[in-house]
Amino acid sequence: MSGSSGRWWSRTALAFVVTTTCSTAVPAPTAGAMSASCVRPQRAGTAGSANVLSPAAAAAVERDFSRRVAAASSVAAAPKRVPVSSPAHTRRGPVSIPVYWHAIGKDTTVQGGSVPDSAVQEQIGVLNRAFSGTGLSFALAGIDRTLNPGWFDAPAGSPVRSDMARALRQGGPADLNVYSLGATSPEGRGPFGDAAFPWDYAQNPVADGIIVRPGTLPGGDQSDRALGKTAVRMVGHWAGLFHTFQGGCTDPDGDYVSDTPAEAYASTGCPENRDSCPSEGTDPIRNYMDMGLDSCATEFTPGQIARLQQMLRVYRGIEV
Repeated sequence: MSGSSGRWWSRTALAFVVTTTCSTAVPAPTAGAMSASCVRPQRAGTAGSANVLSPAAAAAVERDFSRRVAAASSVAAAPKRVPVSSPAHTRRGPVSIPVYWHAIGKDTTVQGGSVPDSAVQEQIGVLNRAFSGTGLSFALAGIDRTLNPGWFDAPAGSPVRSDMARALRQGGPADLNVYSLGATSPEGRGPFGDAAFPWDYAQNPVADGIIVRPGTLPGGDQSDRALGKTAVRMVGHWAGLFHTFQGGCTDPDGDYVSDTPAEAYASTGCPENRDSCPSEGTDPIRNYMDMGLDSCATEFTPGQIARLQQMLRVYRGIEV
């Protein structure tokens, strides 16, 4: 591989088609007005997203999270006897998350899942740059390779996926397991990746981790999603963040982060000044937790950083 701009797969013609102006006919998933300079995707933005919860499920998660935060705050507020030798202030540096990478292949070609070590290393670099302001860093703990067509092509939610995870997963709730495989649905289609949320660990620890398509790694062949940002978004879910369009316009705080403007549905392309909801603020198209082009995704908000830090503390025991 020749570097982050190289291509270790032969690129396919996966051109991204968007309109250059917005017509007055707004598709059903979209609420509110759109600015004249927006670029509207030609498909529903939430299609293929594996981590959109129903409003009821998201609200239940938030209730549990709030209860746990309140309980932890009560304990922290209790008087403690502090040893005389303890420093007045303790500084914490970034917390290093061990990453166990499981490369699943259906054959020995890169197209079949045999991703180069260099692509994995570059993906770790992308994660470290994206999360540099969060207090998290990521260190590759190991790469294992398995040639198993059944695992590579296993649909999301299938028993085969569970068998794979039981055989390969390492570590505990504070360890990140990444599986690169086909990531298909039962219909043969599927998202670019999916992830387990932190609150799911207690009930199903073997399923904890993230899945990404090999072509989304830096230098892959997944057209405009080959800069490694899919894994960034999946790790965001692993750390407790929702999509920015969770809840749509009907629930402006559906992602439970106050500084991400409401978004009717996920963006495609990089639609500058798109405003899909009547509430204040244009759509957060540059947020890692949206679903636009990799080149468009560049930021987490302070609110998202605060939330993921709390989520990691509450559900994964990671103190940032």
